[in-house]
Amino acid sequence: MKTSQHLSRSFDMVSMFNPTCWKKAPLFANHTNSSITSSNTRKSATTMKRLMVSTTTKCPSLISIIPPDTLSTIRALPEVSQALESTKSRPDGTIVHGLQRAADVFQQLSVNTTSSTSTTNSKCIQGEYKAVRMLQAQIYMDLNQYENALEILTSLTKLDSLTQDELFDLSIVMVRMYFYRGSFENAIQVAQEMCDLAPQLSHHHHDHVTLCQGTALNALGVSKLASVPFKDVQVALMEQQQQQQQRIAAEEVEVKPSSNHDDKLTTHHEFMRQAQEATDLLKMASKLLESKYREDRRREMSTMSGGESHHPSPIGLACAASFCNQGVGELITSLMRAQCVVNRVVPIDSAMNAWRAALNVLEEMEVDASPLVVDRDGKKEQFLSRCKAHVYCNMAWGILFSSDYMVQKGGTIQSHGGGGGIKEESLKLASEYAGNALKIFSNNTTTNNDNMDQDMGRALNMVASCYARAGSAVTAEGLLKSAMDVLDNSSNPQRIIDARSTFLYYSKLCSNWEKREADATKYAKMAMDIDQSDVLPQVWKSQSSILSGVHIFSKDEL
Repeated sequence: MKTSQHLSRSFDMVSMFNPTCWKKAPLFANHTNSSITSSNTRKSATTMKRLMVSTTTKCPSLISIIPPDTLSTIRALPEVSQALESTKSRPDGTIVHGLQRAADVFQQLSVNTTSSTSTTNSKCIQGEYKAVRMLQAQIYMDLNQYENALEILTSLTKLDSLTQDELFDLSIVMVRMYFYRGSFENAIQVAQEMCDLAPQLSHHHHDHVTLCQGTALNALGVSKLASVPFKDVQVALMEQQQQQQQRIAAEEVEVKPSSNHDDKLTTHHEFMRQAQEATDLLKMASKLLESKYREDRRREMSTMSGGESHHPSPIGLACAASFCNQGVGELITSLMRAQCVVNRVVPIDSAMNAWRAALNVLEEMEVDASPLVVDRDGKKEQFLSRCKAHVYCNMAWGILFSSDYMVQKGGTIQSHGGGGGIKEESLKLASEYAGNALKIFSNNTTTNNDNMDQDMGRALNMVASCYARAGSAVTAEGLLKSAMDVLDNSSNPQRIIDARSTFLYYSKLCSNWEKREADATKYAKMAMDIDQSDVLPQVWKSQSSILSGVHIFSKDEL
């Protein structure tokens, strides 16, 4: 009872939600024990179908890379003007063909002016050609046609007229696309090239070079971390249950796997080594960025006059995001180590320390920032808020689910995802973190940020899990239904994993609820259908849900 009361206090911000913000189910509904009506079941089925026909994955905008003067020039073309307008909504495929005609014209003009004496004109036309091609790639990205977008970007990286800055900015977009598509080898290769390129940007201010180095190291570390096979324990349990049910139905005797235990252990140690290698890269990035952030902050504090302040710095934002990613790497490494020993308690201190370091930087920047300084596009504040919410979600996840990965005698695992298995003090802490994340997202519902809206689904999952473990099943159900609505339209594999988790948590909730066994089976199947669907790349299938807490950031976001 005490825990439930604490949760109610921790999540009292839920009452601040405006129900009109939700197009479908309200955040909290007065559900009864038999609240899944036929209409609700159909709605959940519709949610899963929408995942199969998803909207675009948000990558860094290529338009931001185009110089303003060049963008102003090409905007005079009807095809470009129409394309730029379409990026604000769902573009039409015919727009790409119009842009191709414009690109062909600029390419021909570039060839014709190369032999002329006007070097300035030649450079301008080449710049306009690159800009149109970038816009064309952006439209392909918005249409989820990543192969076409990558083909254009790859061709642009080979142009002699491409500056080092443009190459770096195009590369981070390519890494993100490869990452979302599950082409981790390609993502790692491009990120490694970024790491090699960053120190060469010596003509820039040192802050810029450091920012590029930290960005590249994070892209490389996150790509390597995601490439390590690390199965989600909830998915593993569902697969075990399904296999057992199939054997019972077929009246078969369980057959022990014949694979060699030593071979499995060797493979696990290799994966663990890869996870540690990725984490070390993220630690290197965090150290580099924090050192520069501290140096800049000390200098600014010593030279500021009374009341003077500034925006959150790109270096500081990158530093916090790096610590957030590092924490995920630290936790995955700890979880993998714990799986080598029976009944070994999973240590999460190193992960929590990294996440606390991220919060420390973010809170310092909030204190330093002045309300009198206008952030014209609001992107710094949005990134800061989103990063902070990610950190809180990761901290809640670490407390709630780390123990689920503990191996018991006989090599079995036992999830407590639906309730129990956690100390009251730990649950209070998890509820505080999850509540903080949800509050941040609720305060940003008016920003028209698709990423922010979809990220809220993960926060709802964390809050629901806290309520479920505290025994408040009805409240947990309402939160999970809201999470289903938020996560029902994304092609981002991290958000699809979150959607899978929502159905798994809901299934677990129903299995601990009297007369809800049929619903538990139904939602478990829906979760596994999401995991095996074509919309989720093969290498993302069954991956641990903690990976939805990493982010490959770009300079454009800072």
